[in-house]
Parts: sequence; C-alpha cells; structure tokens
Amino acid sequence: MKWSSIKNLMVGFLIFMNVAMLAIIIATSVNKAYIPQKVINSTLSVIRKSGFEITKGTFPDKYYSLPTYKSEFYSASDLSDLFFKKQIAFRTEDDSLVGTQDSAVLTVNDNYFSYDSGNDARKKSSPEELKRALKKTGFDMTGAVYDEKTKHFYKMYNGLNLFNMSLEAKLDEDGEICFVKAHWPKRLIKSENKTISFIESSAKLREAFPNGGTVKSIELGYSLHSLGGDNFLFSPAWRVNVNEEPKIIE
Repeated sequence: MKWSSIKNLMVGFLIFMNVAMLAIIIATSVNKAYIPQKVINSTLSVIRKSGFEITKGTFPDKYYSLPTYKSEFYSASDLSDLFFKKQIAFRTEDDSLVGTQDSAVLTVNDNYFSYDSGNDARKKSSPEELKRALKKTGFDMTGAVYDEKTKHFYKMYNGLNLFNMSLEAKLDEDGEICFVKAHWPKRLIKSENKTISFIESSAKLREAFPNGGTVKSIELGYSLHSLGGDNFLFSPAWRVNVNEEPKIIE
C-alpha cells in the first residue's frame, strides 16, 4: 500500500475519533454548564467578606439550564373532575374562579389553585400516604420530592428543583384528600439561556441575611414567574440555607 494511502487512512481515522469525542462531550454536557473556577473564587470571596462562613465544597461547580419540558396542563374543568368527579359551575371572585359543592370549595387562579373539602384534617399523615392519595386522585407525582420542613411536595425534572412548583395536601380521618394548596404552572415558554450573575447574587445574600452566618447549602436553579395568561418564565435563582433558614434569592 502506498504511503499516501496509509496517510489518508490515518488522517481519516483521527478525524473520526475527534468527531466521536466531540459528540460524547456534547452529549454529556446537555443541560449542564460548568462554572469557571475564577468565578467560584470571586463569589466565595464576596460571600466571606459579607460576613458569611462558607467552605469551597459548599458552592456548586455547575448549574443546570432549563430542561425541555412541557408541563401538565390543568384547566379549571380538569381540576373540577379531579376533586368533585364531575363538572361544576364556577363563579368569578376577584381574579379567581370559585366552584362549590356542598361544603367543598375549589378556587382556581392563574397558576394557583386550592381545594378544601370542609372536613377536618387528621393530625398527621406520612409523605407516602399523601403521595398515594394524590396519585389516586389523578396527579402525576413522578419526580415529586417531599420537604419535611415546608410540608410540601416539589416537582423535580432532570435533577432540577423547580422551586415554585409545589403541592401541599392534607388527609381526613378516612384517608381522603380534604385539603390541597398548589402552585401548578400551565404552559411554559421556551427556555432562555441565561448566565447566573453569581457576584450580584452574593450581594443579595447579604440583603436576605443582614447578620451573616454559616452557609449550609446552595442550590443553583430557576424560579418560576407568571407572565400572564398561560405563559411562564424561569429566572436564575439560588436556594440557600443559612443558619438552618432556607430562602430563595433571585
């Protein structure tokens, strides 16, 4: 075989390997962006100068971009079927739709709803019992994580905690849902790739905790905002725990 043919084969093989490696890198970095080390160091410096104690391992080295996800759509009539098992008439009160059946009341707003059956709630129910009751009612509880402190379920997608997608529930003595309060988005607009301003967020950390303290944990994600109608937008946010007090900082 001529040298030129061998050289062409070697060049072709190297090009193939480079393309394959590039494909692997792209595939493993989808929905993920690493934070430059100098940004982490600058952020930690600002946090510490603001009167907080934080170890380097506490601050994440990556954040996740908004996953491509179309949320479940619950109309007022859908919720009526979930809770009342039939369609009911809604009346308008302020900015809400209100439906009633006997002592039960269902209130539906833009990205919010609540249901109260009028029955007393039992003193305590386990997260497993609540989750089973919600699934039985008709809710998709895939990826739902229960927070013992807030007593809310939070929906998780691709490892990202969408903070405002929360669901609180209570059971009566018969194990039936007697109370639900939720922020449940309708439709989400397309993702906006935004860079989180870590230094700016560090300054806001001082505003949220003026007396400083020890930073126990920081989660980087997005906070949900209603743009009116059926449109919602995620904006970069931190969920921080300082001195065992959790807060969301946008």
